[in-house]
Amino acid sequence: GAAALELGAASARTPLPPGWALVGVEALDPWVMGNSKTVRSELSLPTLLLMTQSMMYDENGVDLDALVASMGARGKACVFIEVDDTRHQDQSDVPAVAHAACRLLCMGSARRPAVTMREHMDVCLGFVDMAV
Repeated sequence: GAAALELGAASARTPLPPGWALVGVEALDPWVMGNSKTVRSELSLPTLLLMTQSMMYDENGVDLDALVASMGARGKACVFIEVDDTRHQDQSDVPAVAHAACRLLCMGSARRPAVTMREHMDVCLGFVDMAV
């Protein structure tokens, strides 16, 4: 998450290879405290903050709200959404391989990996469609 936001902020200044287009930033469970303050003032690409309950603790939520407010004040799109009943590893392929272990360690939800992955991907792909 932090790397994605840093990349998004830096990409506005870095030329892309010919034929490439950066249309948005998708941050999965971002931890905003790890970002430089310039993210709030320089990030201008449409941004998706796709969350699970794992990263919705108070301090992080406040920081994410501040990012959304800052981007909104500058007329930039920033979507902050949480996928219900999911845990941090549900955004990866790990639960599909080791669901019982992820569940035992509270890293994966009780939901089937195919369901949680589909829900995350639906949001990600819908965001890309909106950003293009």
